[in-house]
Amino acid sequence: MRRLLKEILTPAERKAVALRWELMRRLMDGDAQRQIADELGVSLCKITRGVRILKQTDSVSKQQLLSRRPQ
Repeated sequence: MRRLLKEILTPAERKAVALRWELMRRLMDGDAQRQIADELGVSLCKITRGVRILKQTDSVSKQQLLSRRPQ
């Protein structure tokens, strides 16, 4: 998967994907939205999008984040 993404995404796009993943991971960990925005240097709009993704009942992103949590 890493190789595929490296081939098809620009460095800027890969950075944006990694940033979105990090903010969603932090939301799952219970970090405050404003804290995430300040620390990652992203807008609250991006945080809101992450929240919406995680609220979806069939969210693949949420499933993946949950599966990567330590037991």
